[in-house]
Parts: sequence; structure tokens; C-alpha cells
Amino acid sequence: MPDAATLAVLQDLLTYTILAILLGVVVYWLFAPVLEDGLLASEGNVLVRPYGWQDGLAVMLLLAMLTSNVWSNQGGASAEPLQPGAESTGSPMDQAFSIALGSGFMLLMGMALISYLRVFRQLDPGEMFGLRVMPFQRVVLLACLAGLPIFLFVTALSYISNELLTDVWHDLTPQAPVKIFQESGHLVVQGLLAISAVVVAPLAEELLFRGYVYGVIKRYTDSYFAAAASALLFALVHLHIGTLLPLFALGLILAAAYELSGSLLMPICIHAFFNAASTALILAGYGT
Repeated sequence: MPDAATLAVLQDLLTYTILAILLGVVVYWLFAPVLEDGLLASEGNVLVRPYGWQDGLAVMLLLAMLTSNVWSNQGGASAEPLQPGAESTGSPMDQAFSIALGSGFMLLMGMALISYLRVFRQLDPGEMFGLRVMPFQRVVLLACLAGLPIFLFVTALSYISNELLTDVWHDLTPQAPVKIFQESGHLVVQGLLAISAVVVAPLAEELLFRGYVYGVIKRYTDSYFAAAASALLFALVHLHIGTLLPLFALGLILAAAYELSGSLLMPICIHAFFNAASTALILAGYGT
């Protein structure tokens, strides 16, 4: 659970990030004629042209929901939306219920987004997210080949980040779900956490952050700005200072994988590989 100091830092970083995104959109809009009316946004393999002002408002609403705990919690947070089961107290069944509820919330947001695109915007999610660009077997193969070096790089960056923060930040304990996984010893709780980490989180987080937030921001800026903005938001909503840098780096890598492949399945599979490898390390006793 984030304490008051952590929430204060996260609130400041989130405020600056949102202001930077809004300022960036305005600057790109002002210079659009110089940039040949959005030439930068058309680069790459991610389809963004069909997005409109409605999607800008939808992203603002989505971000308000995803970051609501940053503003509402005061040093004793409830479980953050993208980290189900953040409460480490209570019986194993209470923890299991909390995890299931958090996972259900993430999936519900993902389904709501798909419904919005299909019903209200009359867009095909499969086309928008490039789900038919590459055969699934090829995506899985490439994701596995890329997953190991990505995992090693982000893990090394996490170690370096924690070493640098040791004398600076007061709380570098693992994220709440990791602590629950380590301390519970209950197969139901650990199983739900593993499913949430390896299946639910990659699907929901990639759909929301890379698939939609990245795409809409890119529509009004360019791929570089959108990648940095979406990666920083992705890191901040996890409500953990010690993992800000590695999660930001992971977000950039996943955005690059999406852009290079043109298929959201690629970052989903890489994310799943990353979380599966992390879960395996925790089981092996290297969770800290």
C-alpha cells in the first residue's frame, strides 16, 4: 500500500505528465502545417487516422479512472486498478476475492473499450489494433525470442534503479502483489495472482495503454512522444516508486514492439512472457 510520501510524489509526477501531454498536443497542433498536416503521426505501422476528438475525451476519462487511486488514497490505499490484490491483510480467501475482483475490473475496462470502439465509434478493433496483421504462431515465436533479452535488460535496470534509490527513497519493498505471492503460501491466492499477472494484466494493460492511449496520443502528436507519454502513465499507475524506471523502459519497449510489428498481439505476448518469467523468479525465491 502506498504511503503518503509515495502518493505525494506520484501525484506530482502524474500532474506534470498530464500537463506535458496536453502541452505536447497543443504544440503539435500549432505546428501541424509545418509538419505537413500530421505527417509524423502517419509514420509507423500502428493505425491511428480513424481516431477523432471523441477518442481524446475517451482517453481523458480512461486516465481519470486508471489514476483515481493516486488522487483519492491518503497513505493507506485500497487496491489500485492495475494491481489487484494489493491488500496483504485478511484471510487467504479474502485475498483471493480481492485478486479476482481486481482482475475482473481490468477485463471489464478492456471490454468496455472494445464495445465503445465498435458500437459508438463504429471502428473494427481487430483492424485498429492490427490483430490480423501477423499469424498468431509467428507472434508467439517472435515474442519468445525477444522476451528473454527484454526481460534481462529490464531486470538489470530494476536492480540498478533500486541500488541508486537505496539512500534516497525510504520504501523499496516489492510491489504488493509480489509480497502477497511470497507470503501467502496459499495455492488459490498464488494461482489467481499468476493468472492475473500472466494472462489478465498483459491483455488489459496492453489494450488500454499501448492499444488505445498510445494510439490516440500518437494521432495528435507522433510515435516518439506517444511512446514516452503512454510508458510514463503505464509506470505511474502501478503506484510503486522502485519500479518507475524499469516499468517506463518496459513501456517504451512494448510501444516499439507494437509500432514495428503493427500488431497489438506482439506487446501482449512479450508482456505475458515478461510476467511469466518474473513469476518464475519469485517462485524460485528471487522475488526481492
